[in-house]
Amino acid sequence: MSDSVHIICLGVVAFIATFMLVPVAKRLSKRLGAIDYPSTRRVNTYPVPRLGGLALFGGLLIVMILEAIGEHFFAWRGFFGVGSLPNINYFGVIGGVAFMVLVGAIDDVINLHPGTKFAGQLIAATIVTLSGVLLSGIASPFGNGFIGFGYFAYPLTILYLVAFANIINLIDGLDGLAAGTVFIVSLGLFFVAFFKGCFEAMILAIALVGICLAFLCFNRHPASLYMGDSGALMLGTLLGIISLIGTMRSPTVIALIVPIVFAGIPVLDTLFSIIRRIRRRQPVTLFDLDHFHHILLKKGFNQRQVVYIIYVWTAFLTAGGVLISNAHGIMVYVLFVFLALISTLLMWKLGLFSAVLLHHYNPRETPPKQNPHPDAEV
Repeated sequence: MSDSVHIICLGVVAFIATFMLVPVAKRLSKRLGAIDYPSTRRVNTYPVPRLGGLALFGGLLIVMILEAIGEHFFAWRGFFGVGSLPNINYFGVIGGVAFMVLVGAIDDVINLHPGTKFAGQLIAATIVTLSGVLLSGIASPFGNGFIGFGYFAYPLTILYLVAFANIINLIDGLDGLAAGTVFIVSLGLFFVAFFKGCFEAMILAIALVGICLAFLCFNRHPASLYMGDSGALMLGTLLGIISLIGTMRSPTVIALIVPIVFAGIPVLDTLFSIIRRIRRRQPVTLFDLDHFHHILLKKGFNQRQVVYIIYVWTAFLTAGGVLISNAHGIMVYVLFVFLALISTLLMWKLGLFSAVLLHHYNPRETPPKQNPHPDAEV
């Protein structure tokens, strides 16, 4: 079987398997009481099951089983063949992803304490890291040589994976937003892996493309199923794994930066959330309604319009990231600055800086017009 047919087969199976597992996830959600009811913290106006992550993981698992069968019986090129990365135990990697899904699923059902949830994420990322997906170092950007991270490679990789898991979790606030964003980013990662000849990353990326596309059939507005933390954490973890595999193939600064460019919107949203909560002296884990999609909703856009804005913006960054991955010399910096300038102008035009620039937008920080009572708190 040719590589192109192999890849198409995996993508199609990912789509079909996930599509067929969605009704199972819906029934299980209702049986376990994992339902998103309308509230001040939700944008949905009707109850929606939220264990869609189980369908996503089921689709991934079926693709991985098919890949293992194909490699064993039909000599498919992939995880275990000639030229594959020898130090990665992909069974362990899938086990780590499964543990991340389990942590998210438990949280979807019983609402874990943030500390417990974070500890579970660290364990899942540690399993993946010890299975061989390791950011051991990068080529020196200042000339020949290699900058090794030594023992720091392990905590750096774990934090990298946990960060990717959570940036996708944070943008999962509107129907189809997280699934569509990951679909676009995965497509970009697939093309980068294709151009760089990283077949393992291609397999995982095309699996994500098929999985997300199938899920969008049920998750686009008005959604009949949410992916929940189980799905968002899984998708984010897989994006991190794919990007790290690409970095292991080509340990350059560009290989590390490009996936972050792809995921620029959720990365910036997460960064702004951290800054916002620090400035307000609030816990970083505190829920608020000042994420990018919330701000756009407050400005009068409807759900579909907000999702389409972020889709187009993500596609723009992804296309630019693909160009950067294939550029050389000064063109890399020109493209990066261009993407940064356009994104900054777009954020300013859409008013996305408002929740961070508290000294301009928070009326509590303006002097009162009348003198307060002497005993009043300032």
